[in-house]
Amino acid sequence: MDNAPIHRKTDNFRGVRMEHELRHFDAPYSPQLNPCEGVFSVMKARVRSYLEQACRPENDRNEAGDRSLIQFRTELLIRGLEVSLSALTRSKI
Repeated sequence: MDNAPIHRKTDNFRGVRMEHELRHFDAPYSPQLNPCEGVFSVMKARVRSYLEQACRPENDRNEAGDRSLIQFRTELLIRGLEVSLSALTRSKI
């Protein structure tokens, strides 16, 4: 079982007949031990920075032109991700 609070309470198991009373819980989640979390952290910060510089919501409609606003914002986000890829280095992850 995971470590969700609902799974840890003994009251939740009262009245439940179990074949085996042994319950196994996973270790607590540690984001600092998961390299993937570092990647997402760096990418989110860089994309946020890119969007703050490149995007002004009040101008989105004009800049979108013939594209839908959703399509325009999706393309802007993809560009932000592409620009941010250069920030991923081993030292930052």
